[in-house]
Formats: sequence, structure tokens, C-alpha cells
Amino acid sequence: MKKNKIIICICARKVNQNLFKLLQDIYSNKNKKYKLTVLIVFNQSSKIKKSTILKMFKILKEIKFFVIYENKIGVSHARNKVLEYLKKKNYDFINFIDDDCRIKPNYIYKHYTLIKFLKIPIITGPQIYDSNLIRFSVFERYFKNLTKVKWASTNNVFFIKKIIKKNSNFSTNVTKYGFGEDQLFFSQLSNQGEIIKWHHNPVYESVNAEKRKVSWFIKRNFYYGLTGVMIDRELYNKFHLIVNYLIKIVFYFCKFIIYSLMIPINPKKNFCLAVAFFLRLIGRMYSIKNL
Repeated sequence: MKKNKIIICICARKVNQNLFKLLQDIYSNKNKKYKLTVLIVFNQSSKIKKSTILKMFKILKEIKFFVIYENKIGVSHARNKVLEYLKKKNYDFINFIDDDCRIKPNYIYKHYTLIKFLKIPIITGPQIYDSNLIRFSVFERYFKNLTKVKWASTNNVFFIKKIIKKNSNFSTNVTKYGFGEDQLFFSQLSNQGEIIKWHHNPVYESVNAEKRKVSWFIKRNFYYGLTGVMIDRELYNKFHLIVNYLIKIVFYFCKFIIYSLMIPINPKKNFCLAVAFFLRLIGRMYSIKNL
């Protein structure tokens, strides 16, 4: 019986220990039911050392892997390089994972089984921060298993090959603050009628010293508000852009009030949530000039 071919796509700025750990995790996901390939795009012009290639070879062993480069700095450019590569290749399923994530040994098998037998075009799942700091829970999404969602993130998404024919580019207009192009990419597919389902099959993101800073938490949430308006500008016409803007303003304000009132119940978590939604509200309001 012919095996389905799955390609795991990783975009990285540089070689790091997290990348090697992820490759070890990928090797632990090999299975007789499918054939794995790994594609690594380095967002740099200089070639990595031969010793690094050899180390990757030793980790992945019989799993084929390819290394390519994207000179234009920016995650959208790197991910567009992936799409450009995939259009010329023959794979059944595509998996995006970030280079700072870890996965369990059954991660690929669980996504593969669900997408193949339920005929779902796009599957996404949770990103869990590898930290005990309560404020990271603000960024973690939770839905009931198999819930239909409107967008996916490239740190945990598994989809069929034909998807890249319907949306061939990650936008370079929304990544001013370092993220958002993946949300827009899959939101556009959702608007075209493609089904995206939530699968409780997590990836675990490493948390470096920079992310542990309170300043990172503040900037990240503020940038969520700013980036949200940039995404909406590409998703909607003028009328729907304004309507959605007002809805989000009211939504964030209500969330801020609700979690503020709930601080006595769970002080740390609800305080973080109140601050997060307040910062996103301010980011949205600040972006009114961009409508």
C-alpha cells in the first residue's frame, strides 16, 4: 500500500538548540503508516556549516530533510519560501511547526489520523508555553475538540496540499510587530469556505529570558490590538472593517471589566487577563488612524 507523504516545515532565523530538540521529537514521530520529510527554511543568506547539516542527519537518520534559505528577513518571507517550494513538490499533507516548539511522539500520527479519516482540510491545535508563569496562559487558546475555528497558527497546523493553491502567500503587510501573517492566511481560507477544526493535540513552546520579562507581556498584548486592525484591513471591506473594529472595542472593554471584577476570585490569573484585554483595547483604539 502506498504511504501518504507528510512534509514538516520549519522556519528558523538561525541554528539553535531548540531546533535540534524539535528534530529529535520529529524523529520520534516516524511511523510505518506514512512517510515523513522535513523542510527547514533559514531566514538568512549565509549558509549553515556542514557540521550542522551532519548533526541534523544524525538526528533524523532515515528521515529525509532539505535545507533552503530566504534572504529577505521576515517570517512572512520565510513562510512564502516554503509555499513556493511546496508548489513544485508532491506531498499529501503539510505540517507547520515553529523552531522553538516541542512535540510528543504521537503528535504527527494524531493529526494525520484525524485529517485523513474525517476529511478535514485544515487542523490546528493548542500552543502551550513551557513556563509556570501564569501570564503565559493569556496567550493560550482553548476550544472543545473538533470545534470549528476561524484561523490557525503556523506553530501548530496540519493541512492538505490543495490548500496552498487557494491561498498562495503570507501577507508581508501585517508583520510590523512580528506576527499576524498566519492568522490572516488561514482567516482568508476560512472566508473562502475552507473548514478549520480544533484538535487538542498541543505543541509546547520554549520560553526564553526575553519572553519572561513583564515588558514582553505588555508589548505583546498591545501589539495584538495593533496587528488585529492590520489583519482586518486585508480581510474586510471598509464597512465591515469599521463594524468589526467597533465590535472588538466593545468586546475588549467588556472582557477588561469582567476580569477586573473577578480579580478577588483568582487574583493572579484574572489580573493578567484584565491587563491583557486592557492593552489590546488600547492597541485597537490607537490604530483608529489606520481604518
